[in-house]
Amino acid sequence: MYKEHEEVLEVAAVIAVGPVVVLIVVVVIVVVVVVVVVVVVVVVVVVVVVGGGGVKVAA
Repeated sequence: MYKEHEEVLEVAAVIAVGPVVVLIVVVVIVVVVVVVVVVVVVVVVVVVVVGGGGVKVAA
């Protein structure tokens, strides 16, 4: 019984790993995209505030 059960668990694990790997990849991509967007926004805001006379843009 135990060996059969272990085999079932192994198969289930292999089946489960596929979506998990895909999910991890998707999460990593999303995180990278979010970080890039945030960095771009921050840089743009800083450039605008520093270069554009500050208070008007910030307010």
